[in-house]
Amino acid sequence: MPEHGTNGAAPDAARPEPDHLVIRPRRGLPGSRSVVGGLMVAVAALLTWWAAVGEGDPPRPRYLVAARPIGPGERITEDHLAYAALDLGPDLRRSAFTSPESLVDASTAGPIGQGELIQAGAVLTGEDPTPERELAFPVSATWAGGGHLEAGDRIDVYATYGDGTSSRTRRVLTDVRIRRIETSTGDRLGDSGTQTITVGLRGDIGVAMVVNAVQSANITVTRVTGEPGRANEGDGHDRYDAGAGLRPDSDTDDDTPAGQEP
Repeated sequence: MPEHGTNGAAPDAARPEPDHLVIRPRRGLPGSRSVVGGLMVAVAALLTWWAAVGEGDPPRPRYLVAARPIGPGERITEDHLAYAALDLGPDLRRSAFTSPESLVDASTAGPIGQGELIQAGAVLTGEDPTPERELAFPVSATWAGGGHLEAGDRIDVYATYGDGTSSRTRRVLTDVRIRRIETSTGDRLGDSGTQTITVGLRGDIGVAMVVNAVQSANITVTRVTGEPGRANEGDGHDRYDAGAGLRPDSDTDDDTPAGQEP
C-alpha cells in the first residue's frame, strides 16, 4: 500500500532534477592603482606631443596684417590693422611692419585683402593720402599697358588728336598713381575690352585740360617705373606734332585747352 501523501509515485521520480547554477563574481571598477597608471600614461603622451611641436621655442614674432579689406588709395587707421604671429623669410621681414605708428595715416598703393601681410611696397607713406580730386576715364585695354595695369601702378597719360600727318600728341598727366581700375571684356573677337582707370590728382594739375583730352582724343597710358618724381627726368618733350616733330616741354601751357595750340 502506498504511503500517505505520495499519490502512489516515488519521490525521486516525480521531481525533475534542477539545472546546475553557475555563480560568477561581479566585475568591479578598476582599482585606484590602475586609474593612476592610465592617467600617467596619458600625461606622458601629452608631454611627448608638446615637446614635439616646439616646447621651449621662442615665441614667433608678430607682424601687422589687414584686419579688413583696404581699398586702393584708402587712408590707413588703427582699425585697419591687426597682429599675426608669422615666420617670415629675410626679404619679407625687411618689408613688413611691427609698429602701427609706421602705418597710421599712410595710404595704400593698391588693394590689400583681409588677413594679408602689409608690406612697404603696398603703402605710400610720403605722399598726400587724400588727393584733392579723383578722375576716372575709359581707355582701350590695348593702349593701357596691354591690359596689364593694376591699382597702385604709376602712369603717364597721352592724348592724340587727328590722324596721319595732321595728328598731334601731348602728355596730359605725368606720374600719377592708379587708385582703381575696372575692366569690361570686349564683345568682338580680338577686342581686348575697355578699362576704366581712376587716378588721384593733386591740386596743381589742370583738371579741365585733362577732362577735355579724355573726352575728345585717343588716350594712351604708359606705366612709369623708377623713383617717384624722377621717372621723367631726361624726357625733354611731352608733345609730338606729326607734321612738325617734337615740341619741348617749355612750349606747353597746362591752361591751354587740349587740342589747341598755345
